Amino acid sequence: MKKEEDMARLLGKDELILWSGKPQPFDILKNSRFELFRNYLIILVIFVPAIVAAAIARTSDPNVNINLIIGAFVVTVVAISFSLLGYHSYRKNCTYYLSNKNIIVSVSESKYLKYSFNQVDKIEEVRQGAGTKSIRIGKIVGKPLRNNLEYAVNCIFMDQNGDNKGYCMLFNLSDKDAAEVLALINQQKGKYNAA
Repeated sequence: MKKEEDMARLLGKDELILWSGKPQPFDILKNSRFELFRNYLIILVIFVPAIVAAAIARTSDPNVNINLIIGAFVVTVVAISFSLLGYHSYRKNCTYYLSNKNIIVSVSESKYLKYSFNQVDKIEEVRQGAGTKSIRIGKIVGKPLRNNLEYAVNCIFMDQNGDNKGYCMLFNLSDKDAAEVLALINQQKGKYNAA
């Protein structure tokens, strides 16, 4: 039932699904930029001791110092966890659809991207891992591969006002699915270019 509800919500008039699939399972930490986690680690290592030092300098009450230490640590851990929610939701809920009019990447009822075939100007297939590939479309073609998961998540989670960012990403498809998707995209793109 969920798939039928998704399709009814996502499809426009005279739009038909030609293919649907999901990304292959992936590890968020292996596919995310190391710099992201390095920055959070730096924040944790610098921010918490700075708060602790400030607290110790301002008061001699040991209870206040301990509460501030715990508070600073909790705020930092919550901030790090919150920033990973988009990646987790993408990994757990993402479904790709190719219709006769659009490439659709859906994560939830309110979080999806419709990328029209007439917008497809550049496209590339890149090796993601053993047995998997990603398809990059638009302005991310040629960008560093290490950012693929970030591109995939951002094309959905940062595009909720209907403003297309100029790219679309189908992340971590099986080799078989990637070949099928690429053939369908080129076929549909050719129909739009011929029209």
